[in-house]
Amino acid sequence: MKNYSDKQPPSDRETRKEELKKQFYKSKEQSRAEYEEQVEVVSVPSAYGKLFRNISLIILAGVLVVLGIFMGRELLLDRQSRENVAALQAFVATPSEGGQVTTADQPTVPSSVNTGGQQAVPENTEQPAAQDQPQEETETPADTSAEPLPPERMEKYWQLYQINNDFCGWLTIPESVVDYPVMHRSDDNDFYLSHNFDGETDVNGLLVLDKRCAADGNEDHLLIHGHNMKSGFMFGALKNYKDPAYCAAHPSIRYDSLFNTRTYEIFAVFLSSTNLADPQDFHYYDYIQIDSEESFDAYVSSVKEQALYPIDVSVEYGDDLLTLSTCDYTKDNGRLVIVARSR
Repeated sequence: MKNYSDKQPPSDRETRKEELKKQFYKSKEQSRAEYEEQVEVVSVPSAYGKLFRNISLIILAGVLVVLGIFMGRELLLDRQSRENVAALQAFVATPSEGGQVTTADQPTVPSSVNTGGQQAVPENTEQPAAQDQPQEETETPADTSAEPLPPERMEKYWQLYQINNDFCGWLTIPESVVDYPVMHRSDDNDFYLSHNFDGETDVNGLLVLDKRCAADGNEDHLLIHGHNMKSGFMFGALKNYKDPAYCAAHPSIRYDSLFNTRTYEIFAVFLSSTNLADPQDFHYYDYIQIDSEESFDAYVSSVKEQALYPIDVSVEYGDDLLTLSTCDYTKDNGRLVIVARSR
């Protein structure tokens, strides 16, 4: 009879089980050690990554601050530009008794640097006589029957001209935001595209009568340039004329020179460019001096061929023409052009 209290030697199965158990724990310890080594290796680049993220955030914050300052400055300059133009608009729009301009009812005109050279006094403006001169020697104004006085509203333009001799007129598109002074320099088309009436740097600039045109506006064809501002300021509103419905609602343009008023009716809206190397582009800006019926007909015909849509307005040789030109961003050096003829 067997005595079960005696210790039995382990069986092969139990021995195998113990070996497997030892191998499992050994493998587990090795895995843990390997994991810890990997964590240590990964933790080093993670620290650099955190530092990189912090530096990136600091740079981004700096960029945002700079952009904020830049945008704030641009908004401030734009507001100052609009205020300067608004002062001029108020000046020419202020009514006075009997149509005469008086000092009492004039708004303040921006003090200007005389960028145009010598100040001019209108020849038809009465000059005060010196007290020490005999009354009979006082010069009288020019004969108004031979040289009619400009309309009363022109007197205000004369006063602006005396402040800045580069001022040459005023352009208005009724029932639109286009209501701006026009400047002119016989040797420079660019200055007033980046300067205001005072000759100071201006983000919007002003409208500019092409240097090849006469400043008095007494020509058969006038070409006026202006910036296409995204805000709609200056000639930024002209992009609305790509829509024929807008053109139908705003068909006329008024231009007041120092000497007369002309009202024009739009007959074409088209796109072009200033790429001289592109033979397909119509070089409308070369038709300043239209001194013959042949060149007139060629210009009008080319304009109508380029037109975005037809406009039922007849144009005949002898009509005065007005062309407005501004940038258009649908092509390189693109231009949006509006052409009108005198009524």
